[in-house]
Amino acid sequence: MPNTYYHFGSPFGGKTTSDPTVGDIHQWNIWHGTQERYQEWDKLGGRFVAEFGMQACPSVKTVDSFLLKGECDPERFVQSLTIDFHNKAVGHERRLAAYTIENIPYSHSPLDYYVYCTQLMQAECLATALWKRDWKGPGREQCGGALVWQLNDCWPAQSWSIVDYHLQPKLAHYAIRRELADITINMKRAVHEIPADKLQLFGTNLSLRSRKYIFHVQAWDIITGKPTFLRILDDLVRLPCNQSTEIAEYDLGNDETEARTVVAAWLIDSGGGYVDARSVNWPEPLKYVHLQQPRDLYPDIFKLECGMTFIAIEERQVPVKGIAFEINDENGDAVVFEDNCIDLAPGEALQIAVKGLAVGEEERITMRYLKAGIDLWKLSLFSPMAKGTSEPQNSSECNVPKVQEVSQGNNTDPSALLD
Repeated sequence: MPNTYYHFGSPFGGKTTSDPTVGDIHQWNIWHGTQERYQEWDKLGGRFVAEFGMQACPSVKTVDSFLLKGECDPERFVQSLTIDFHNKAVGHERRLAAYTIENIPYSHSPLDYYVYCTQLMQAECLATALWKRDWKGPGREQCGGALVWQLNDCWPAQSWSIVDYHLQPKLAHYAIRRELADITINMKRAVHEIPADKLQLFGTNLSLRSRKYIFHVQAWDIITGKPTFLRILDDLVRLPCNQSTEIAEYDLGNDETEARTVVAAWLIDSGGGYVDARSVNWPEPLKYVHLQQPRDLYPDIFKLECGMTFIAIEERQVPVKGIAFEINDENGDAVVFEDNCIDLAPGEALQIAVKGLAVGEEERITMRYLKAGIDLWKLSLFSPMAKGTSEPQNSSECNVPKVQEVSQGNNTDPSALLD
């Protein structure tokens, strides 16, 4: 139609298709192109980022589905011809290996360990992007949005998807969903000197009304689990609608303390007292972090009178990175978690809505989490009597909000999120 603006292609705008100030860009200098580290996403934005992504393996169930003999197939190892055949990206061996080994303590064996590590890396990578901080309000909208490449697969493969061919969500699916909530809080370690010496905190309100929150931030020593500082701002934090807002900046100390410090932050509704947003920030890359084995991390399944079922988890002594729930039995596909790939601060209690699990079925849950070195601790929880066998040492020193629902942003009924 005459006088109708038409954007006839993508990417489009400016003197080149990579112009970050006009139109949209495809940002592939992470994975393709110059293969920058994913911690550099904030330097690679544009007016609208129409493509960006990172690869990861599909679920182990999906891998087994394309192996003729399933779990017993002689090709069931990372560098087999069959598994390589199920990745059609040019140079995928070098690139997936490089991004994983730069960031995650991993090994090729066993296969489920490798799958978890690539999915955790993808989740960390994509959650770091999205450029929400650049949506700064009227006249300062440096980035108006982003589209992740890609949602799902048309073939069982290792790919950039966040949901695999058999519709099994990868860990990045949950990480992106959290980051796209209406209300979020984020942290970035700013490298003024090597290593990072400042922690910057900002919030994003993508709803159409302003909000006010109690702001709560606490740090712990990763190795001992002991609190190192606590801040609760005297004044309420105001998040204007439809923009990001800078909240605070803190010193991280010298290189030794920065490398041992994990920080958690919460935005707590000033009226109802519920946690509307939370975030946990770690030193990077994760492969250098001396993560400790959790001592009393066990799930409890409980049911409310309304019929909703939840998993409750708490670790009172040390922070935990990348808690992933799996159900590996024959009915596992019927189980749907509201959230997954969760970081947990010491003394923090979380409740995750779930469908398809009944009270007393904790033994069906396998939990994975990241461990230092080349080890992945896998807990198959069969004995409820094992809970509470380790006496907490530091819980009295912790001031974190004690019970939180993991869903963020607008306090939507969790049952709607599971549909």
